Amino acid sequence: MRQTESVKQYAGVFIVIALLVISATIYRPDYFQLDLVYMMLRQAACLGILSIGQMFVVAAGGTDLSVVASMEISMVITMLFYNRLGDNWLLAGILTALVVCLGLGLINGTLITQFKVAPFLTTMFTGAIFTGVRRMFTGVSPMGSIPPALEFFVKGEEAGEVPHAAFILLAVTLVGYIVLNKTVFGRKLVLVGSNPTAAEFSGIKVKQIRIITYCISAGVAVLAGLIIAGYTGYVDQETLAAGKGFDSLIAVVLGGNLLGGGKSTVIGTFGGALATTLILNIVVLFGFEIQHQYVFKGLILLAVILITAFANSQSIKNFFHQKNPIASDQINPS
Repeated sequence: MRQTESVKQYAGVFIVIALLVISATIYRPDYFQLDLVYMMLRQAACLGILSIGQMFVVAAGGTDLSVVASMEISMVITMLFYNRLGDNWLLAGILTALVVCLGLGLINGTLITQFKVAPFLTTMFTGAIFTGVRRMFTGVSPMGSIPPALEFFVKGEEAGEVPHAAFILLAVTLVGYIVLNKTVFGRKLVLVGSNPTAAEFSGIKVKQIRIITYCISAGVAVLAGLIIAGYTGYVDQETLAAGKGFDSLIAVVLGGNLLGGGKSTVIGTFGGALATTLILNIVVLFGFEIQHQYVFKGLILLAVILITAFANSQSIKNFFHQKNPIASDQINPS
């Protein structure tokens, strides 16, 4: 079974983006100033990177709400190394954060696969536990200004240039596309999400694949945490990553990915992150209070969940109407 992303999988989200841009331009012709565009690119970079990690989890039939905890942990550990040991320990802090967050991903994947705990509840609870542990050791006070090297990594050297975060997002998107569409792991992942029973019969280690996706999500969250700290210029433990878990889910489903697995697209997820960023900014443009963003995000997620439920019910009907539901080309992942 070879996975390739067709245009029809993600065309819808880019149509949504075009409609959003046209609507905002009509409402305020001078809205898309260069500084605002660059700000949106920085926002979309963080969300897009986080969403691509989330997409791998969703592709395997899971959900990861602990990404916010991973982002916060990565920022805090990096700043602790920088503040207490100096510039030369910045990379060591980032690597330590990566190891810790990979451990969180491993815990999530193991609990879900070995103990059959629902992914939504598991990741919500483990995220809460890790957040609580972080607060016990570091408190909730801001960690101060970020290292200049990290700020340059995200923003660039001069004002007015395309932020480096946008190029980082493109690089992560390219790597994600290759992994999902051009590797054996990607083909196995798609089969696990669409038909785990067939995957088991074909010799695929379903549990192992799912655990790896949670590690990918946690690892990518480290990079997203560094991006958001880099473009804001400081580390506030409690507010910078707030809401990003649900935002990444919205971006994933807007991009054409099915909750529960079986249909995955990296390009669509990239577009979903852009669309979500535009929606959250345009809500303010149209005169709504910023608190209304939560209402819009909730409505979007609810609508997509209902659409996904309908699509899955149709897929189940089609499955039972097939004479040979487990086709031979599905059994062979290579």
